[in-house]
Amino acid sequence: MELEEGWIRLAAILAWFLVAVFCAGLGIVFAALFFALLLWDTNPLLALAIPAFLFLLVAGLACRVAIRKVRSKPRFFAASLAELEKDRQQFTSRHE
Repeated sequence: MELEEGWIRLAAILAWFLVAVFCAGLGIVFAALFFALLLWDTNPLLALAIPAFLFLLVAGLACRVAIRKVRSKPRFFAASLAELEKDRQQFTSRHE
């Protein structure tokens, strides 16, 4: 059961990294093309900066969530190891 939970957690982390990469890519491509073509005559730098900033902000937030999930990982087989330690203590206390 713990191994399955580990795989589910890993899949969630990878999904957040994919969200970050996807948003960063979309932010760069679409913001650069759409707003540069739409608002080139009025203020081309601002037209490029605003949407790129927003998508990169989303990408940064997604990376932050993924990194937080990596850092808060539970120990593999923590419950099983705790049970084994409890069994070992009971076994040694009976034979002393």
